[in-house]
Amino acid sequence: MSLPGRPLGDGETLAASTDAPTPRHLGVAATLGAAATLGAEAPPTAPADDDARTLGATHLPAPTSADLPVAAERFALTGRDTYLVLGQFARGGIGRILRAHDPRLDRPVALKELLVHGRPVDEERFIREVLLTARLQHPGIVPVYAAGRWPSGEPFYAMKLVSGRSFDKVIAEATTLAARLALLPHVLVIAETVAYAHSQRILHRDLKPHNVLVGEFGETVVIDWGLAKELDVPDAPPAADAPPLAPSTVLPARDLTFVGAVVGTPGYMSPEQAGGSAVDTRTDVYALGAILYHVLTGALPYDASNAMNLVYKTVYEEPIPLRTREPDAPEELVAIVDKAMAKDPARRYPSAKEFADDLRRFQTGQIVGAHRYTAWERVRRFVRKNRTVLSLAALSVLVIVVVTAVSFAQVAAERDAANDARDDARAAEARTQSAYAEAERRADKLAFEQAGLLVDADAPEALRLLHHLSPQADWRRIRQLAAEIHQHGFPTVLRGHRAAISRASFSPDSAFLATTSDDCTVRVWDLSSKTSRTFFGHTSEVWRAAWSPDRTRLATSSRDATIRIWDLETGAARQVLQTPGRGARNVAFSPDGAFLYAADDDQNIRRWDLAAGGDSELLIERCSGNNTRWTERWATCAGLDTPDVHLIDLATGARTKYAVGTPLGSAAGVSPDGRWLAATTKLGRLWLWDRAAGRGGLLDTTPPGPRPALFTQREIRFSAASDRLVAPPDTYYLYLRDLVTGEARWSEPHDGYTRRTAFSNDGDLVISVGGDSNVGVWHIPTEAAYKLVSARTHLIDAQISPDGRWIAGVGNDPRVFLWSPRDFLREEYVAPDPPPFPGHVPNAQGHGLALVPSSRGAQVIDTARLRPLRELPATGPLVTLAISGDGSLGAGVSTEGELLVWSLADGQLVLRRDLDITCGTQDLHPEPGGRRFAHYCRDEALRWIDPDAREPVQRLGAYVNSLPLSFVPQRNALVFGTSGGDLLISDGPGGPPRTLRHYPYPLLDITTVPGTGELVISADDLVERLDPDSNPRVKYEGHRLQVGAVFVSEDRRWVMTNSRDNYVRVFDSETGALRIQVFSPELLERVMAIAPDGSWIAAAVTSGDILVWDLRDDSGDVVQRGYQRIRGGERIQALTIEPDGSLLARSHSRITRWRDALPHDPAGLRRWIAEHVDDAEPPKTEIGCIAPE
Repeated sequence: MSLPGRPLGDGETLAASTDAPTPRHLGVAATLGAAATLGAEAPPTAPADDDARTLGATHLPAPTSADLPVAAERFALTGRDTYLVLGQFARGGIGRILRAHDPRLDRPVALKELLVHGRPVDEERFIREVLLTARLQHPGIVPVYAAGRWPSGEPFYAMKLVSGRSFDKVIAEATTLAARLALLPHVLVIAETVAYAHSQRILHRDLKPHNVLVGEFGETVVIDWGLAKELDVPDAPPAADAPPLAPSTVLPARDLTFVGAVVGTPGYMSPEQAGGSAVDTRTDVYALGAILYHVLTGALPYDASNAMNLVYKTVYEEPIPLRTREPDAPEELVAIVDKAMAKDPARRYPSAKEFADDLRRFQTGQIVGAHRYTAWERVRRFVRKNRTVLSLAALSVLVIVVVTAVSFAQVAAERDAANDARDDARAAEARTQSAYAEAERRADKLAFEQAGLLVDADAPEALRLLHHLSPQADWRRIRQLAAEIHQHGFPTVLRGHRAAISRASFSPDSAFLATTSDDCTVRVWDLSSKTSRTFFGHTSEVWRAAWSPDRTRLATSSRDATIRIWDLETGAARQVLQTPGRGARNVAFSPDGAFLYAADDDQNIRRWDLAAGGDSELLIERCSGNNTRWTERWATCAGLDTPDVHLIDLATGARTKYAVGTPLGSAAGVSPDGRWLAATTKLGRLWLWDRAAGRGGLLDTTPPGPRPALFTQREIRFSAASDRLVAPPDTYYLYLRDLVTGEARWSEPHDGYTRRTAFSNDGDLVISVGGDSNVGVWHIPTEAAYKLVSARTHLIDAQISPDGRWIAGVGNDPRVFLWSPRDFLREEYVAPDPPPFPGHVPNAQGHGLALVPSSRGAQVIDTARLRPLRELPATGPLVTLAISGDGSLGAGVSTEGELLVWSLADGQLVLRRDLDITCGTQDLHPEPGGRRFAHYCRDEALRWIDPDAREPVQRLGAYVNSLPLSFVPQRNALVFGTSGGDLLISDGPGGPPRTLRHYPYPLLDITTVPGTGELVISADDLVERLDPDSNPRVKYEGHRLQVGAVFVSEDRRWVMTNSRDNYVRVFDSETGALRIQVFSPELLERVMAIAPDGSWIAAAVTSGDILVWDLRDDSGDVVQRGYQRIRGGERIQALTIEPDGSLLARSHSRITRWRDALPHDPAGLRRWIAEHVDDAEPPKTEIGCIAPE
């Protein structure tokens, strides 16, 4: 092989690239990945410090003239006074690294900048490095803080300043095997970091100890992502004017990186990498194996005098056996190295995750998958692991032998000895059973903890852990976790593929799902039976699938440069179409099924006449059409050399060109009705064109918030009705535009970037996949957001069936995940025009009504259907609302101090009165079962409101601070407390308040015991039950801090308290005995509810979530319970548990209902879990094509 080069002094040659390393003694230089762009030359060092230099070549694509303005405007201009430069770490021919201080955030940073401006190759590569590094958010990767361009034009970016030593120096200092084995935790961190990058579909391609930084306290960071590659983004072809590769002179074995045709570091690069072949995750696995080899032996896997010799040996020879260099190396680690460094990539670990898993198993004493254990080794491991149990067994055998011998010698003592032995055996059996029960209990506890951690990360595995709990496990805790899993939208798992799945496509009638896989097959799933049919024939990864209009054929594209047309009835390939170049991705039938259109990897649009057969017709050259799904009638592509969007009529083949006027990105789309055209641009803006009106332009899609707006959209999707558009950028945000109103909205459905999106057929749902393992769901009418949890895998695609019954998610896992929206979509009502400030959203228990404030008054809501019944008019926004206890009246007070009372039956106003108040905080309290209200204007006055009285408003007096109060219907009285500790009672509207009792603390809450004239009050940490005319008769003790809220169940069985120590306590109402206390992990609101039958409680927390506890218990002891979390949104203002068992939550602008459909008995719950669990082990991804079954 030959490598391009340039003189480097002393007769050496370095590729004509910007890829020279920075001096190694500068830790921060390493953290910035200086080898990606800087040309600084490193001084010679000893071989122990410099085992391998990275080799480089200049085979980078030169940007076209259209790309030049993109490189010039990619980063925003930034003044040099933004950072205070403190010194220079390293400087090369075209760049340098600086130590600086960011005065705005008062923190040290490292700046990396180009010293030259206007060279497209350098700038384009610099930009790619910044964007790729910024996307990787992991503790083992140095974060990018900002990027920009100096006023003089040179680009730069700022990163976290990290100090430390390169890992190769650390290895060199470890002179014994024991010292080197102590470095294994660093290797594990490296592998886990690379595993994260692989989950993001990114390869490092230059892993080596020199590109790992070890901090003073053992922190380990993988650096220099300048040569990283995105797996699902094909390498751009070389520019037409790229220089030919020139022969290279022999180089010493130093740290020089090949880029372009060959990328990596000799000694650590894989054989396929050294040979210039295609690479994947297994390439990084080889490098990890080489790093582990280096750690175990202190040397490289090959002996070579120079870099070219090292490359040759990597391709054509086997590494020096590890045991030759280090005979005492553990056999399991030798096996891990051998598997990772196998010449054949198919024999290696599929990705860094599997490598890390095996290394972790070695460190924890578990079975290592790469090692083949002998029977004797397994026996020894079993004995070592179970030494105590086996010792007891041996001792028991010895006892039996001795007793038997004695029985033969002493017949007279045999009976006594036998009795003693029987007693001992029974005692031993009891101890064994007790030990087994304790071990089972501990195993259950661990499984509960693991399942709780996996609820948000791997729902199938979490349910599998619950399925394998012992029969004695707490079924209530099982139910709480199962309910949380179910709330997330528990997926149905389809198994069959053996490798990653790239795309999912529903049939037009929603009866079938086609999935394409890296195992070279396409599977068509019958969604009624959840079974599949496999189609074999492709010889490489299958990329896309398209259904024919009559659903009798399926077209699939593949990396093998063919498109196959499958007969769905027979399973045979009707036609095999050859695609010139590197294969095709996007495929679509014409509306009559007579033609097939495809966008190939050489960025051309082609068409085949399926009846005539033969070669394809080239329709459009140099046009990107792979990043957006085509519609049934239209296809689009974005010009690469000219800023034009091309529209193809799939029915006629007619092409129309639209000039955009600015360099385009890689995606263009068209609405199903053909009216709207859209395209991404390289400057992050979105081009939108109305074909009907003949006008359009660029849209500013800059998201709100402090995150950097440096982004481009990845694709464009239109709703089926052509009234909405969604474009996911490569940042945190998802951009949605209403094409009717022009309104723009953003959401953050993922923890990282958003990759792909899809609309439901009605346009109300947007689903997405991105930088995490979840499917994001955005319900546009209610603004509700959901995260559907699959497994711990990176999802690549998600689609929703035309009938809306299924959401399918696929990715790096061989499994297909299916969700039913009806299982997780919440019932919600959202106010169309809420007032700009939060108000109360009350509910009349048992009457099925709620009031929601609006800018013009209030709406009466039927809570059974969550539908509005009628408007209650007002002159302006209302600050407080209430429904009378009998459900006949609604009352509110406006911002102007006007009292309004309406009939809820017809919405007519029955009372209107100016209260002549100025306070901002007000409360309305309804009389239970009646039509009266109490109104309290804080710091001003307390009033009776009786709409049926001659004088409907009666003022009781002025009181400061908050005023807890409660009606006592049995006495026609109102009881309230003051901040001075006085408990007062007013006997009717005309009765003046009189003091019942005095407490040494401010009164915090008062509630009435249903059906009685008794009260439960709280003052500081005191809670007691009393009759207004007698002494307290029950005290509820055990609180450590103030009790802010008190509730009594409808059946009068329970008293529930909410205190500032963040405990919810449940007492027996009659005896005062504490029955249950539960701790909230978050701050509790003073908003709680208890089920009518007292079986469960719910409490709101400040995050907007709701915690639920099951109160059912058979024991008489105080019980501390785990909780179920219900994901909320807005801050909860009121909770009600309805008679049907559903939970109703009210916030400022919405009412939400949660229903729990899981069984409430242990046997039924376990049956439900057994029916839904995917009980098989998570599958391992295989490499290569699978054989027909």
